[in-house]
Amino acid sequence: MERFRNLYSHKNSIPNELFLLKKAFRPEAPADPGPGAAADGPGAWAIKSLKVFVDVLARFPRPAVLDLGRVNGGNIFFLGSQGCRVLVNDFLGERELPAPPGAGSPDADALAAEGWRKVLAGLEYPPRSVHGVICWDSLDHMPPAWAGELVKLLHRMLEPGGMILSLFGGLRPGGAGSCKGFRILDQDRIEPLPGGAGRPERHPYKNAEIMEVFSGFRVLDFCLLKGGYREILVQKGVSV
Repeated sequence: MERFRNLYSHKNSIPNELFLLKKAFRPEAPADPGPGAAADGPGAWAIKSLKVFVDVLARFPRPAVLDLGRVNGGNIFFLGSQGCRVLVNDFLGERELPAPPGAGSPDADALAAEGWRKVLAGLEYPPRSVHGVICWDSLDHMPPAWAGELVKLLHRMLEPGGMILSLFGGLRPGGAGSCKGFRILDQDRIEPLPGGAGRPERHPYKNAEIMEVFSGFRVLDFCLLKGGYREILVQKGVSV
């Protein structure tokens, strides 16, 4: 499993190591079988950044974690056992999401933009009120421009030193898959949840697009997981 640390800390300073990151996640890698395939097997996926996420959260007094996914008792129990207050906001839900920009006429694009603004309107929390965010089943179902708007919103919500832990699907386009979320088994493993309609079609993010979405953050870890999924842990600057 490839691991990359501290690769990117400023919007306008992409380091040379990003070339290695792109090479490691090159499109000619084995095809992404999708989350449903993993759910049919042994189930558990090794995850590397959750332990770091939890360890950093422990530095805050009674940290608040925002889970941007479906309500999951296992995740609430695990995070609660680490002393966290857990907020759940499935802001994407099972709704039909707006079309991506450029998918239709200018009028259709304007309508789509208004739709995404309404989606994000359901994520209003006070500034610096959250210490960690988990978004394992959300960002890659959004066009990059609107995922970037969401991350800017999360940046305002986060305390300095707070983090976002996210997953992005493989480079194969399309497909909702049969996964309806992820359950935390322990600090080293998560499990895709089979069944359900899953999210609408996801955007096949390139690594450079992921870096741009998190341009206001410091990247603590970027790993390749099972099924071609990419795990990224980013942190808000402590002086922001």
